[in-house]
Amino acid sequence: MRLFFVILEKYQVDNSLMKKEMLVSLGLIINEDKILLTQRKGVPLIWELPGGKVERYESPSEAAIREVKEETGYEVELVSKLPFSYLITANDYLKIVILCFECRLIGGELLVAEKEVDAVSWFPTDNLPKIRLGSKEFIDYYLEENNKTDGITVYKIIE
Repeated sequence: MRLFFVILEKYQVDNSLMKKEMLVSLGLIINEDKILLTQRKGVPLIWELPGGKVERYESPSEAAIREVKEETGYEVELVSKLPFSYLITANDYLKIVILCFECRLIGGELLVAEKEVDAVSWFPTDNLPKIRLGSKEFIDYYLEENNKTDGITVYKIIE
């Protein structure tokens, strides 16, 4: 048996090979001019659309439906995919691509998944709380496209 050793001190490690990419799907649900938002576990006062990581062997649309059900208790069906994605580069090694799907409420009842979120609530589209980056862009687009803002941004931006 032969053993090969590499002396790492002599070589630069190519960190680009260590980059991680994550795909996230969100569900945007508006019912009677109210939007469904969640408050992520341990992140008080900041709200976001329900959603999460796309699992292996799952499509982004399936992930959106599953995550809405897991986090809120509601069953939804897809209406359409919003026509853009949002990119977050958390550091030099992590890239998060976020997709958002407009969904229609079809069943279930409000249930807070305490493992993942601290709160779930409906907010009037004209009086939204502080919205997390990555959710606010989709909300803004949807409200503007559906003439619910008259060109006025109705959320507070969190940097």
